[in-house]
Amino acid sequence: MLAWMIYATLVAMALSAAALFAEHAARHRRRPTRWPWMMAIVATVLLPILIATISIRFPALHGSAGTAVSVTPLALRDTTSVPLASKVIDWSGTKPYTSSTWIDAILRDIWMASSFTLLLFLGLSTALLHRSKRAWTSGRLCGLPVLISESAGPAVVGLIRSRIVVPAWLLHESDAQQQYVLAHEQSHLKARDPLLVASALMFLAAMPWSPLLWWQFHRLRCAIEVDCDRRVLHSGVDVGDYCETLIHVGENQSEYIGAVTAMSESRSFLEQRIKIMLSKPKKWAGAFVRTGQRLPWHGGLCGTGYAARRA
Repeated sequence: MLAWMIYATLVAMALSAAALFAEHAARHRRRPTRWPWMMAIVATVLLPILIATISIRFPALHGSAGTAVSVTPLALRDTTSVPLASKVIDWSGTKPYTSSTWIDAILRDIWMASSFTLLLFLGLSTALLHRSKRAWTSGRLCGLPVLISESAGPAVVGLIRSRIVVPAWLLHESDAQQQYVLAHEQSHLKARDPLLVASALMFLAAMPWSPLLWWQFHRLRCAIEVDCDRRVLHSGVDVGDYCETLIHVGENQSEYIGAVTAMSESRSFLEQRIKIMLSKPKKWAGAFVRTGQRLPWHGGLCGTGYAARRA
């Protein structure tokens, strides 16, 4: 198992480098940047397992006398530069040729314990989220149905019936900021980002001992927010006002509500998002939103208080 874990780490390194390159290329072409990281996560988990377990059987060959010549199946694990065991986890108790039995037993126990711990944490987070939702009230913001909490959000919660949750302080902000927040969260809903994050978490729980897989998941979360910003700005909103809204939301950090798609992130990542949006503002937003202009995601403005951009 030790050799297989080393091989899996090498595969994760190669896939992480490829995904990072693909992300920069997609960002330069103003394309979605999430998919390189999602594909890297899936391949990081599945590729080493397939290599270690799949064998290729070639068709039988016939000699000059018409007799069949037996061909030994080619195990993909034998084609790697690192010798791999015949199974990812050896339950037979026999001594593999790559490491001692007790080392394999320790690694197996660590693997199983870490996966169980992560799944337990995700389950507890989900239970706490449903418990917190009992205290949230239903309301409408800019004509859209939302959940209103004391301090949680803005975020999208739920997988099957995803809902937008906003903090109570947002109700006292300007109509423009309310619109930007809703535009951001509705973009997450249309892109099915909660389902994408949940799928990535399942792959992460399958191999939680890999630090590179955790890094890929972190990059995926960042790419999801960057893609969301790109979609909102392409709808024709003002870059400066939208960035000011992000800063304002970041200054009012919400309470932790689990692994959900939330508008507020760390300050360092928020600065990175703003830098990306302001790098080429004319290409990001083709038209500015002015007073009374309709947005494609909603029938009109929240009210009459959509003022011009602050000086």
